[in-house]
Amino acid sequence: MPRNFPEGTRSKDGKLGPAEPGALTFAYKTGATVIPMAVLGSNLSARKSFWPKIKVVFGEPLSFKDEKLNKEQIDEKGRELMENIGLLLEKYKI
Repeated sequence: MPRNFPEGTRSKDGKLGPAEPGALTFAYKTGATVIPMAVLGSNLSARKSFWPKIKVVFGEPLSFKDEKLNKEQIDEKGRELMENIGLLLEKYKI
């Protein structure tokens, strides 16, 4: 079962880690489209208010349809995914 976070876990310090190899291998093998997503404010909300202020933002989809990729190219797509998520975090700071 694929995990919800490309790093394989949630970040304890709010910093992005590298994508695990399975994150995009699964999408590549199934032909699924990957949509970069960032959850903002989840680490701050519980301390500030009973009603958390959380924002979820989505980036441009990454598709692997009709591509022939080797392991290194899939790893590069993983780095691209994490860069896209990083850009979302910067652009939509809370």
